[in-house]
Amino acid sequence: MDNRKDSDNISLLDELKDEFQEGKVEMERKLGYQTNTESRGTNKKVVSRVASNAKSNTVTEERLMGKEQYFFSTISYFEEKEQPHFLFPLTQGLFAEPALIVETGPDQKELLSKSDGGTVAITNRYVRIHSSKGEWTIPYNSIASVDFVGHPALHIQTSGRTYYIRIAGTFFDEEQNLSKAAKYIREMQRNSREETQSTSNPDPIDQLEKLSGLKEEEIISEKDFERKKQELLDEI
Repeated sequence: MDNRKDSDNISLLDELKDEFQEGKVEMERKLGYQTNTESRGTNKKVVSRVASNAKSNTVTEERLMGKEQYFFSTISYFEEKEQPHFLFPLTQGLFAEPALIVETGPDQKELLSKSDGGTVAITNRYVRIHSSKGEWTIPYNSIASVDFVGHPALHIQTSGRTYYIRIAGTFFDEEQNLSKAAKYIREMQRNSREETQSTSNPDPIDQLEKLSGLKEEEIISEKDFERKKQELLDEI
């Protein structure tokens, strides 16, 4: 019996197993499965609750599950306590324009073509773009501006990038909802910026209380305490 041949066969089997596992993980990622969702995408109660908590009638159970025409299933992508408030289908069809283009400086790149389709989800945390071709997540604190333009479309500018997102349909109700969605994005953008500023600039009163505690525990000297206290008082 050739032990070396057996060893080579075992190594080949291990490689094949690794490739199979990597392929499985990648396929699960593309399909939007998450190990911590506990079948959230198929839980009708969860889907119903998410739809009922939305701020607009664009979020329906059928759209969340990708059962309505032009919509890509998004329910399994959302994080814990993430709530979608607007859902729109990306433009798709023979005479449609590309669904998603990103502009970086002078360069433009087509991320989703007119045949790819997908869904735009505007949640309490992100602007999400989902398609079978990929996923793009835009945090509110990275957004510099957002515009609702005709065709209809959303133009979202971040630091260094502009996303041109084309939405399917030109019905008046859909355009009204897009206008509300753009307004909601601006509100979330402002709130996110204010939260970031308050975190980066702590309250001087809170800092004084912490400073007093450090002095009482003799972690800092009286001299250092007085110096730092004066600096904080100057900020009030």
